[in-house]
Amino acid sequence: MDMVPLRFLPTDAVSGCRIGGPCPVGLKAQFRDSLTQYFGTFPLIEFEKTEFSIFHRFDRLGNDAARDIIAFNNQILEPSELIWVAVHPVSFRSEDSPNIFEARALELHNPGSDLTHDDQCRLIHITGCTLGGHCYVERVQVRDDVKRLEEEGYRHLLQIGEVGGDFIEGFPWDPGFLNVWASHPLDPSTYRFCVQQ
Repeated sequence: MDMVPLRFLPTDAVSGCRIGGPCPVGLKAQFRDSLTQYFGTFPLIEFEKTEFSIFHRFDRLGNDAARDIIAFNNQILEPSELIWVAVHPVSFRSEDSPNIFEARALELHNPGSDLTHDDQCRLIHITGCTLGGHCYVERVQVRDDVKRLEEEGYRHLLQIGEVGGDFIEGFPWDPGFLNVWASHPLDPSTYRFCVQQ
C-alpha cells in the first residue's frame, strides 16, 4: 500500500501539513475548554483541497487521572472529549490560539511503498511518520485490534511520532506514535485513534 513519508522541518508554515502552534482559521470553536490542545493539520490525500485537524485533551504529564494519556495507550479510541478531528477545506493558521506545543511544518515526500526489510530480511512496515500506508504496530497489545479495524474497512490515514532524535517541545505522543484511521474520511465521527507508547 502506498504511503507519503513525512519529515519534520525546523521552521513553521502558515499552511500545508503542520503541527503545533495556532490552529487553523475558523477552528477556535474546537477548543472545548482551557485543557484543549491543537495537535496538527494533515491533508486528506484522496480528497483534493481537504484537510483534517486533530485536537485532544490528554494530560501528558499524568497530573489528571481522568485524562492521563498513559491510561489510554495501546487501545483503539473513538472520537470523544479526549481526542477528535475537524474535517475542513485547505486552511491557514489563525493569528493566535493557545498551545504549549511548538509549531513546525512537515514536508511531504514522494509516495512509495511502506514495506521494507529488517536485518533478517523479513518484510516489515516502515516505522517512520507517514500519511496513508499500513500502521506500524509497535505494541503487541494492539496488533489484533489494528487488524480488525482494517478488516472492517478503516483506512490508515496517519502515523506520527518523534523519530530520528528530533525533539519538539510539547510533543504529546513522545515516546511513541499516534495512528489515525477513518472508514469515511469526510465524516469526523468515523475516525479512530491509537497512541502506542
